[in-house]
Amino acid sequence: MNICFLVGDVSGDLHCEVILRELKLLYPNLVCWGMVGKRMASAGCEVVVPTEEMSIMGFLEVVKHYPTIHKNFQILKTAVLSRKPKVIVYVDYPSFNLQFAKWVKSQDSLSTIKNLGFISPQVWAWKEKRIYQIARYYDGLAVVFPFELRYYSKTHLDVRFVGHPLLEELPLDLTQEEARKQLGIPHSSTVVSFLPGSRVQELMYHTKLMCDSFQMLRERYPNLIGIVPALSSLPKEVYHPFVEVGFQVFYDKPNEVLRSANAAVVVSGTATLQTALLGIPMVVVYKTSPLTYFIGKRLVKVKSISLANLVMEQPIAPERIQHDANPQQICQDVIELLGENGDQQLKQFQMLREKLGNGSASKNVAQWIYELIQQNDD
Repeated sequence: MNICFLVGDVSGDLHCEVILRELKLLYPNLVCWGMVGKRMASAGCEVVVPTEEMSIMGFLEVVKHYPTIHKNFQILKTAVLSRKPKVIVYVDYPSFNLQFAKWVKSQDSLSTIKNLGFISPQVWAWKEKRIYQIARYYDGLAVVFPFELRYYSKTHLDVRFVGHPLLEELPLDLTQEEARKQLGIPHSSTVVSFLPGSRVQELMYHTKLMCDSFQMLRERYPNLIGIVPALSSLPKEVYHPFVEVGFQVFYDKPNEVLRSANAAVVVSGTATLQTALLGIPMVVVYKTSPLTYFIGKRLVKVKSISLANLVMEQPIAPERIQHDANPQQICQDVIELLGENGDQQLKQFQMLREKLGNGSASKNVAQWIYELIQQNDD
């Protein structure tokens, strides 16, 4: 018996690693394969297409990488036709995954396969009509934010709030003192974490902004320590600019880097939720290509880009986008976060944690996959 995962980014790969380990408690001999990353591979999942090849964001960027996307689509089609998995789990990545789910449903020889979505596309931000495509091509959808349920209420799709996986993946009991000890940072220091993103193209747009902001902050706080979490899966040279201006760079220790901080500057994405759940005051930033920004500004309908702000439905953390993301503004935001503004954020972050479930998302998703396999066997 085998199942397939289609995972489009690093954070999804981490979430699914935990799900796979839960699944193997139910099915010790389970065979897993698909478009996955290093974390899934470490849990025993076969890499047919590496997730790292598919971590592409933005309209212009997708066009540039279309040949790679098309090639991998064909590789996965061939694999599904030959292996016929019981279930395919589609993790976010809607532009690719919905097309693949549509293709699966069009093949008579694959009619027994169950399509399960995990992590809804951001239909609340743009392209809300995708809910009808999702309802047509998926057999179920596990959502990680409670407010997402209402968007699917007009469909007949089986949609369940399973909780957010970060609640079980993050070391929520890690103290600042313990984190700093692990990184070798003096306990009494003032520390600011800068999270430039998990994709090369995100670093391309945010590295200079963060380096310039840090240098400006150091003019006011000469003893300020700036730290950056780095990914060993990315080329080391992308982090050289941070080292050159005095940052301390720590590989594959994102939680320790965050928990060590008094405040954080975070690129919009899952990391903003991670920062909030770990209780670190933050300013959210986002820059992209002029064309992507021009198109996105006209299509995106939400007022906020930060997940923490969206869940709480109010502007808890300041957001600085495109031209507003400049060193002067970031410097001012961090100064305020080191004071009373930071304390106010922390009170809201505690309420946010309570909204996101009881920390059993992976068990809930694994149980649902188990149900779908059972249906398939009946």
